Amino acid sequence: MTAESKLVFYAVSLEAAAFGALFKGPYFLRITSFLTLHAAASAIAAGPLWKLMPEKYRYPRILSLSLIFSLLFTVSILGFAALVIFNVYLLRSRKTVPVIKASLLDQDRIESDLLSMPGRSMGESALRSKGAATPELRLRTAMILSEISSEIPKHMRLLKESIKSPDDSVRMFSFSMVDGMEKRLNDQIHAKLAVFREAPTAAEKAPAARELASLYWEYVYTGLTDQEYSQLMTREAENYAVIALRHLREDPMLLALMGRISLARGRHDQALKYFHEAMAHCRNPDRFLPYVAEIHYGLGHYAAVRDTFTGHSGFTHDPALRPLVELWTGT
Repeated sequence: MTAESKLVFYAVSLEAAAFGALFKGPYFLRITSFLTLHAAASAIAAGPLWKLMPEKYRYPRILSLSLIFSLLFTVSILGFAALVIFNVYLLRSRKTVPVIKASLLDQDRIESDLLSMPGRSMGESALRSKGAATPELRLRTAMILSEISSEIPKHMRLLKESIKSPDDSVRMFSFSMVDGMEKRLNDQIHAKLAVFREAPTAAEKAPAARELASLYWEYVYTGLTDQEYSQLMTREAENYAVIALRHLREDPMLLALMGRISLARGRHDQALKYFHEAMAHCRNPDRFLPYVAEIHYGLGHYAAVRDTFTGHSGFTHDPALRPLVELWTGT
């Protein structure tokens, strides 16, 4: 064994003894023993490390050895100090999470259509109920969807899912419902396009462009189109909305529509600008605040979400939004 190997062995042994001394004896004796043994180990290890340095950095020898000793001694001391701080201070001073006391809603005073209950998609009960559904039950479900507002996106997804049903009656009925909605929108779009083209001036085209933008966006909102066709409809809605905004600059519906289109395209800053303009020209600006809160949440500005809910009392009168407001504001 070479002299350098022996020195390294002695240094490692002393360092191990230094850390072992931390677990025995009184506190003052443990710290003193650790510092003494660690200083000896650092001094012994400085010699072999000095020979590994480039030739031009070895001299003056006393200064280079002192630098190596200082690094070996202080790095371990800093690590030990950090360990003490972590165990004594951080682990014992963790912030307690406050429990928000939110008042429960009286469900008897809330209309059933205002409560949105997520349906189960996994689990034994859901699989059994799906497998036990008879064609009569599926057809009845499709008929119920046709009687209520089928233009809600969730209802439209159910109708389009029913088109894949193995039962012919359910599949044909659902297809007729979806096809009827598409024809209705197409007829309205063709009628408004005729009005738009026949208008002699740009100012007279603006109301028709406003209706066309809303109709094209209804395609996207209700989910009647697939993803590729939806992008085309979004572009058409945006184009006609821009045309209408040139003459209807203070129309809150148009401004909100541009905000929703911008939000769908991921342009959050532009969407926020349009919604703020819509709120400035609307008698009921609170109706657009959920979109503003959604934008801030998507951007990670959680303090802005809380400020949005806190600064407008109208949210507390909406049974569907009140639990969300209480969660964010802590009221």
